[in-house]
Amino acid sequence: MFSSFSYSRIVMRAAFVVRLGRDTKPAQNYFEGWVEEVDSGNELRFHSTTELLRFLGQRFQAVFGSEPEELEEPPQISSVGEED
Repeated sequence: MFSSFSYSRIVMRAAFVVRLGRDTKPAQNYFEGWVEEVDSGNELRFHSTTELLRFLGQRFQAVFGSEPEELEEPPQISSVGEED
C-alpha cells in the first residue's frame, strides 16, 4: 500500500494549475497568465501560448523523460448524447 503522501505525489505528477490573465484571447489562440506545477511548485508567468506550452513540455519531460513506460492513456470521455 502507498502512504497518503506517496500516493498524492504519484497522483499529482504532471498536474498543473493554470490561471489565465485578462489579455487572453482564445479565439486568436493567445493565452497569457500563470502556471504552476502542483507537485514541485515550479511556476511561470507566461506572456504567450508558446511560453506556456514550452513550460508544460519541459516539466513533462523532466518528470517522464526517463520513464515513458509509466504513462497511461487517459480514460475516454464520451460527449453527452453519444453512445458508447
